Amino acid sequence: MSEIKMPNVANVLKQGDFVLTILAYRKLSCNEIVLAAGQYLKTIKRRTLPKRGSATFVTTIGHDGF
Repeated sequence: MSEIKMPNVANVLKQGDFVLTILAYRKLSCNEIVLAAGQYLKTIKRRTLPKRGSATFVTTIGHDGF
């Protein structure tokens, strides 16, 4: 069984002074970025993105090894 490598394609979502970097296995479409941002919010248990700062979220979108 081979090891799964970490995603290395950075997709950036900027909203106000907040920057969310989403690491995926390929360039994401706008809809996929919105989906990943929703997953990020669910993970941190918030309804909206923070007003400022930055975060990195790792997703498996684009991985075809499953």
